[in-house]
Amino acid sequence: MLKQHLIFLVSPCEYLHRGLESLMSDSPVRIIRVNRPEEITAHPVSSADNRLVLVSLPSMLSTAVAGRMFLWRLSVLRSQGAIPGRLSCLLMGDRKRWDDPAGGYDWLPCRDVLSVRETLLRILEWPERLLRPVRLPLPLSPRQREILDGTLAKKTVSQIARELGVTDRAVFASRRALMTKMGLRNRMDLMGLAGPGV
Repeated sequence: MLKQHLIFLVSPCEYLHRGLESLMSDSPVRIIRVNRPEEITAHPVSSADNRLVLVSLPSMLSTAVAGRMFLWRLSVLRSQGAIPGRLSCLLMGDRKRWDDPAGGYDWLPCRDVLSVRETLLRILEWPERLLRPVRLPLPLSPRQREILDGTLAKKTVSQIARELGVTDRAVFASRRALMTKMGLRNRMDLMGLAGPGV
C-alpha cells in the first residue's frame, strides 16, 4: 500500500496552500489546512504514515500570533494525550522576528524550492531527527480563559472586569499571566490575536 503522509498547514494564505500542494504533487503527501489543533484528530493515525504540522509565522502580527497560539494549544493537547501518535512540527516564516518565543521548534529552510521539498520529505520519512520543544505547556485557568475570550471578542478591560465581577487590576494581572503561559511577548501580541481594529 502506498504511503500517504500528511502535512497539516497552519496558515490563512491560499497561495501558500496551493504552492505547497504543487510542490509536493508527485510525492505521497497530502496537504490539509487547519486552524485549530483539534482538527488534526479528524484524521486517523496510521502506523505506516507520518504526520507533520507546518506552522506559518510571517511578519504580519495577527497571523503570526495566531500561529503561536496554535503551537501553545497543540502543546497543551499533546500533554493531555488528546493527540495520539507521532506528530512532527516545523515552523516557516520570519525567523528573525519570531525565533525566541517559538518554543524550541525547528525552522524550515527557505533557501530555494528544492531545499523546502527535500526537508519536508526527509522529516516525513525520518521524523525522529526533528527537534522537540523543551517548554512545558501550561493550560489556562477558567478566569484566564474568560479573559482571553473577552479579549478576542474585542471587549475592553473594564467590560471584562464587570462581567467577571473583579477589578480592572485583576484583569490586567490575569492577562499578564496568560500571556506568559502562551509565550506571547507583550500586549501587542495578545491584541494581534483579535485581528485589526483592536
